Amino acid sequence: MEAHKERGFISLVVSLLIASVAVHAEVAEDSPNPLVPLVSALAASAGTDVHCSGTRPVCYNCSTAPICLSLPDGTNLSLGSYSCAAQNPDQPYCNSGVCSATKSRECSQEFQCTGEGYFPDPDDCRTFHSCNAYLNVTTYTCPASYVYLHANHTCVRKKVSADCATIKCSYARPIEYVVYPKDPSIYGICVRDQPTAVVKCSDGQEFDTKTSKCKTACKEEGVFAADGCRKFYECVRVGLNKYNIVEGECPVGTYFDANLKGCTAGSC
Repeated sequence: MEAHKERGFISLVVSLLIASVAVHAEVAEDSPNPLVPLVSALAASAGTDVHCSGTRPVCYNCSTAPICLSLPDGTNLSLGSYSCAAQNPDQPYCNSGVCSATKSRECSQEFQCTGEGYFPDPDDCRTFHSCNAYLNVTTYTCPASYVYLHANHTCVRKKVSADCATIKCSYARPIEYVVYPKDPSIYGICVRDQPTAVVKCSDGQEFDTKTSKCKTACKEEGVFAADGCRKFYECVRVGLNKYNIVEGECPVGTYFDANLKGCTAGSC
């Protein structure tokens, strides 16, 4: 959150510096202004962006606002973007180019279920969604000063800023995968100008940002069912919170029984 505040502050300072440079230039054209190199360097680091090119900024998506730099010649440059929820949990939505407590009409669409179970809202740490087997959604919003606790699927009082967990997209690439901070089995698919899709890995898996895939993850020793009714894997502890994973498959004519923790006769 501090980083986003700093970037917003830099944007404001740059605007004031540019105005100062313009005034000084009119007053004394022959006197070099030490602020000019700083402003030039900051302007050079910025770039053109359709979200800053108009008369007013345009949201990247429902939760991400642009940082726009206005030059004296009327040119608008982009210094990047910031997450509204990270800056202020009470204003988690980007509406008309700025952060707001209310969603825009375009962003007021129903949450799209990608599977069955509970899902955190990608943009609002007070909101969560319950999806049934038919992918119908029921949305809940926690009271003021409360946030969603995914571990228990309930609301708890917010004590520190880190309690407010959202999926923070940077939009550095056309498609970006971001892990939900409170549960590594949940991740967001970030596409600029589109709502963030929230996806859950299968039981016993976590999302790996290096491979952009879900992978088997061990949290305790034991034998567990894997994808496919005949497949299983065993977690063997080799150190503090470190495990080796041994994969296996039941013989033909048997399947892995999760309750018995072993192969048993029968078919899937």
